[in-house]
Amino acid sequence: MRNTIVGIDPGKSGGVAWRIHDGCVSSVKMPETLHDTAELLRSIDFTSCEDTIVYLEKVGFHVKGNNASASVKFARHCGELRGILAALQMPFREVTPVVWQRAMGALPKDKGDRKRAIKARMQCLYPMQGVTLATADALAILDYAVKNEALAIGAGTGGA
Repeated sequence: MRNTIVGIDPGKSGGVAWRIHDGCVSSVKMPETLHDTAELLRSIDFTSCEDTIVYLEKVGFHVKGNNASASVKFARHCGELRGILAALQMPFREVTPVVWQRAMGALPKDKGDRKRAIKARMQCLYPMQGVTLATADALAILDYAVKNEALAIGAGTGGA
């Protein structure tokens, strides 16, 4: 199992969650600025990049019907996150919302109801985290990542 696993929900109202080598889990709302985000990721306690993996939600493209300007701003933020991870030499995998949400089992179709259901489940899994709507998806991505990494080791791939 990797020493440090990070889950990132890249939206402005998203968050970052991580589990370090001792099993301690932390989560925070997505920082306001690019520099604050880089500082947060730099500060996460990891022993080496080889033992760290980041799961980044694969989003950041235009969806028909959404505001084009907002889509461009969101896509830029997603690209900036990838750049920060590359600069910090933190390996990452992208996971679509469909994949990590499917791993949670049945969820409501309505976005608001789905967000509240994810938050409720993360509150049960991580009762000491003070889970918010901003951090719930990041914690769910982290939970998916931890399970996925454990499966990879069980399959003999070493998480790679």
